[in-house]
Amino acid sequence: SDQIKENVTNLDPHYKGTYKPFTKKTRFRDFNYKDLENKLNGDLVSKNCNLKLICCYFPDTLSEEEKNNLKHQTYSFVHFDFDLYKPTTEAINFVLPQLEKNAILLFDDFNMINQDGVKPAVLESKIIFNRCFQTSGGQLICFT
Repeated sequence: SDQIKENVTNLDPHYKGTYKPFTKKTRFRDFNYKDLENKLNGDLVSKNCNLKLICCYFPDTLSEEEKNNLKHQTYSFVHFDFDLYKPTTEAINFVLPQLEKNAILLFDDFNMINQDGVKPAVLESKIIFNRCFQTSGGQLICFT
């Protein structure tokens, strides 16, 4: 999409040119993320859970109202799965001031060759890296 093209940096080489890792044509022919988001959020609300799934291209596809609502929240667990440097950096900078003590941050694709931008986004942030560990699946889990 145009949003991905606008946000691809030199740290995201797999997204340049013709490479498109996850498209409806290649992987998700019958997948509708809105249906998944609605079902999960409906299930979470019915169970009085404070967890909320937000499917977006951060922060570009969030409305001003959604951004303001998120700015007034505190977070104890955040799962980052943006694949690219720029949205990962922006999400980290957005959420860090609002983390509760001992919050957990989970970064998908931290150590994956197809999502090279995630690692520098984390390493350049104010996250204390010695309070993190990598999983065998390439994820990074950090404790604040």
